[in-house]
Amino acid sequence: AKGDSPASKIGASGLSEDQIREMKRTKQKLQNRITTLDQTMSAKRKSLAAISEQMVACGAADFVKARELHEAQEKDQSALDEAENEWLEASDELERITARLVEIGRA
Repeated sequence: AKGDSPASKIGASGLSEDQIREMKRTKQKLQNRITTLDQTMSAKRKSLAAISEQMVACGAADFVKARELHEAQEKDQSALDEAENEWLEASDELERITARLVEIGRA
């Protein structure tokens, strides 16, 4: 009958095989995105530390350089904040999907 393919049947979990596969694909995408965000955050933290060192070395004598460093610091801090927020959202979603897959014995 129409709609009776194994991929569309709904099991005891209330999810079709297609839905479970999609959850697993989403889980993998989230894991990859979290890895990328980890790398981005690490790079931004290193950059912020280097800028901080340059600011100390620059001192107040070179106002133009100090201003440029401050602007670079603000830009990197903003990028770090965005990456951290996205990481938190992706981690929450990954946790939710993983818990659901564990719950139905398909993790």
